[in-house]
Amino acid sequence: MRFTNLLKFSIISLASIGMSAQTVTKLSTNQFQFVEGPVWDGSDVIYFSDIPQSKVMSYTLSTSTFAEAFGSTNRSNGLMFDENLDLLVCEGEVGVITKRRLADGAILEVLAAVYNDRRFNEPNDLCVDKKGGIYFTDPNFTFTNQRDNRLYYRNSAGEISVQETFAANDTSSPANRDKPNGVIISPDGLTLYVDNTFSKNIYKYDINQETGVLSNKTLFGELPDNSANTGADGMTVDSDGKLYVTAKQAVHIFDGTQLAPINTITGFDENATNCTFGGAAKDILFVTAGTNLYQVTDLGVTGFRHPFDLPESGTLSTLDLSLKESVDAIYPMPVVNQDFTVKLNNNLSIEEVTLYSFTGAETPILGYTVVSGKELKVTLSEVISKGTYLLNMASSKGVISKRIVIK
Repeated sequence: MRFTNLLKFSIISLASIGMSAQTVTKLSTNQFQFVEGPVWDGSDVIYFSDIPQSKVMSYTLSTSTFAEAFGSTNRSNGLMFDENLDLLVCEGEVGVITKRRLADGAILEVLAAVYNDRRFNEPNDLCVDKKGGIYFTDPNFTFTNQRDNRLYYRNSAGEISVQETFAANDTSSPANRDKPNGVIISPDGLTLYVDNTFSKNIYKYDINQETGVLSNKTLFGELPDNSANTGADGMTVDSDGKLYVTAKQAVHIFDGTQLAPINTITGFDENATNCTFGGAAKDILFVTAGTNLYQVTDLGVTGFRHPFDLPESGTLSTLDLSLKESVDAIYPMPVVNQDFTVKLNNNLSIEEVTLYSFTGAETPILGYTVVSGKELKVTLSEVISKGTYLLNMASSKGVISKRIVIK
């Protein structure tokens, strides 16, 4: 059955800090039961779950119409595309993650079903790394299957490992245990973010680029909510590395420079459950909330989909982990003109320097020189746009990738 967008309205939400006003538009007309997990196909369609109806729905941007993509999804929740545009589906009712063919919803593969000979609780949300590995959260309130709420990683070989076991706020009641929910990878593929429905804390982890194993858990941000149930839910990122977190009737934006959000988007009639960027320019934020799909425009940013969208030219590969200690500092930071300096340790021999935007495009570099093996001086093109970039420095030992901000 197809639904046509009969009603739209806009609400202007003023930015709290340093961003222009955004326009929040309700795209649907309360025809769904409870929606989650929006993903963009890179062309013209947003897909999302209607959990109670066990359906994956679609919204076509060019025609402003809704349709059922496929059903029988076992109360699907989080969705994510792999690099072949097959849809990865968290099927909470039966505790599995499947790979489904987008055209008809046929199950191509069951990717995760058991851990230690027991089924998962209710896989909630997931994200995919550059190697095809999957991070996913598995919360539950009854604990009839797995006895803990966990964050898992499934590598490209199909091996599943526990990356985090979430503590209990009240060990006498499973319903009060911490509930890992949203999970997303940073644009450079080096950091994983996880939030928790029963906490205001959002944590980040370093990702081992060879194994996918997480380490160095660090507090990244705090929701402005001290209640027992903050409603922290799905997340996405933009190409500047900012993190967008849905919680209750808002989307909170964090940039990593402070614990508090730098901006909060309001104007939703119901609790926001998840979000993703889409549109031809990847500049529209689509938000599932309660029984409706919303869009947010005029954000002035570009979204980011997957680390595997980035080029292969060493952008995400630190081939020798000891190389991380070979770069001490980049200054000035942020870069305020066309010249900056990278301080090198261990007399590292630089053989090539490239600069990439987070959309994968290579950016011209006018030139670079190495001074006494200790400093790399880089000159950029005068036409380079402000934003966040990945600086790749290749040596005979491997490639170091560092983020730089150009003002």
